[in-house]
Amino acid sequence: MAYPPWDVPYIGGGLVIAIVATLHVIIAHFAVGAGLLVACLDSGLAGHAGTEASRADVNDFLRRFGRVIILVSFVAGVLSGVGIWFSVSLASPRATSILIHHFLWGWAAEWVLFVVEVASGYIYYYGFDTLPASRRRVVAWIYAGTAWGSLFVVNGILSFMLSPGRWIETHDFWDGFFNPTFWPSLALRTVLSLGLAGAVALIIVRGSWKARGFGEAARRRISSYASIFVATLVLIIPFSIFYLGACPEAAQHLALGDAMRLTRTYLVVAGLASAAGVYALWAMRYGDGGRFAYDLAPALAMLVIALAATASLELVREGIRKPYLVYDYLYSSGWMTAEADPKEARALETHGVLALDPWLAPHGSGEGSGVALDFSRLSSAQRGHAVYRAQCAACHNLGGVNDLAPIVRGWSRVRASDMLAHLHERKFFMPPFAGNSEEQAALADYVWELGTQSLAAGEAGSLQRE
Repeated sequence: MAYPPWDVPYIGGGLVIAIVATLHVIIAHFAVGAGLLVACLDSGLAGHAGTEASRADVNDFLRRFGRVIILVSFVAGVLSGVGIWFSVSLASPRATSILIHHFLWGWAAEWVLFVVEVASGYIYYYGFDTLPASRRRVVAWIYAGTAWGSLFVVNGILSFMLSPGRWIETHDFWDGFFNPTFWPSLALRTVLSLGLAGAVALIIVRGSWKARGFGEAARRRISSYASIFVATLVLIIPFSIFYLGACPEAAQHLALGDAMRLTRTYLVVAGLASAAGVYALWAMRYGDGGRFAYDLAPALAMLVIALAATASLELVREGIRKPYLVYDYLYSSGWMTAEADPKEARALETHGVLALDPWLAPHGSGEGSGVALDFSRLSSAQRGHAVYRAQCAACHNLGGVNDLAPIVRGWSRVRASDMLAHLHERKFFMPPFAGNSEEQAALADYVWELGTQSLAAGEAGSLQRE
C-alpha cells in the first residue's frame, strides 16, 4: 500500500467522505426524481383539457422547477461530486483504485449518461419557450431517462462494495455489477428519489400559488402528480426488508447487533416515510391534493422525512459493511484480505507493515532499507504509533471523532496485547491486525501508553471538578 495517510484534524477523513457523499447522494437522488416528475407532468399537459390559464400556470411551475434542477443538481451536484472524488481518493485510495480499474467501462457509461443528462436539462430549461412542445417533452424524457440511467450504473458499483457476490471468485464485470443487493438497492433509491422530488414540488407549488395566484385547476393538477411521487414512499419498508435479506449474512447480523442503533434510526425514519406515503394517498383520495398545496408544513415534513431516510440509508449501508471497504476483499484499514492477496498477507506477516509502507517513516528518513533502520532507533511505543497510523487512523482520530484514547482508558499491557491478537474475533466489525509479532507488541505498548495517559487525564479532570 504505497499511499500516504490523510490526516484530517478532529473529524478524520472518513467523516469528511460521509458528509460530502451524503450531500451528493441527496442531490443526485433529487435530480433523478425531479427529471421523472417534469417529464410526467409536461407529458400530462398534452392530454390536458384545461383552460389556457391553467396550462400557463403549469408551464410556470415547470420553469420554476427547472430552475431548481439547474441550481441544485447541476451546480451543487457537480461541486459535491468533485468533492467525493477528491475525498475518497485521499482517504481510501486503494478502494478508489479498485472501483476505477474493475468498473472502468461502467464509469465511462455513467459519464456519457451524465453529459447527456446535463445537456438535456439545460436545453429543456433554456429552450422552454422556444422549442415546440412535442420536442420539449422529448428532451424532458431524455433528461429523465439519462438521470435514472446514471443512478442505475452508480448503484451497481456502490452496491458491489457491500455485496460483491460471485465477483470475488470470477472478477467478472457483470458478476460485480449485478451483485446480490443491486436490485433491492436500486428499488430503494428510486423510491427515495421520487419522494424527494415530490416533496420539493409540493413546496414550490405552494410558493407559486401564494406568489402569483396560481389557478385552482393547475394547483390541484401539480399537487396530484407530486402526491403520487410522495406516495411511493409506502414501499420503503418492504424494499428495506428485501435489501437486508440480500446483504451478506454477517452484515445482517451486524445490522441487528452492534449496528442496531443505526438500524433502529433507519427503521424509525422509514416508518415515518411510509406514513408520509400513506398521507399522500389519503390526500389524493380525500383531500384532492389541496391540503398539500395550501399548507406548507406537511410539504416541509415530507421533505425532511425523505432527506432523513436517504441519509440514514447511506449510514446503515456504511455501518453494516464493516470491517470492509469492499466486502470480503479489502479491509477498512486499507489492507487486502488474506484470500484476496495471499502474497501481501505473507509479506505483512514476515516483514511487517512498516517495511511495506514507506509513507510511515519519520520525516527525512528516506525509503527502502532506511525505513527499517530509522524505525529501529525509535522506542517500542513510537513504533507502535507508526503502526497505529497504518492500521487504525482510517477510523480512529486521536483527540477527535471515534477517538481511541477513551476506548482503551485503563487498559493493562496484557489486555492491550490480548485484544490486538483477537481483535477481529471479539469485535467482528474490526479488521484483523496486519503485521508481524514485533509490530503487534509495539502497537500494544502504544495503546497501553495511550490508555494510561487517558486515565490520568480523566482523573486529573475529576479532581479539578471537585
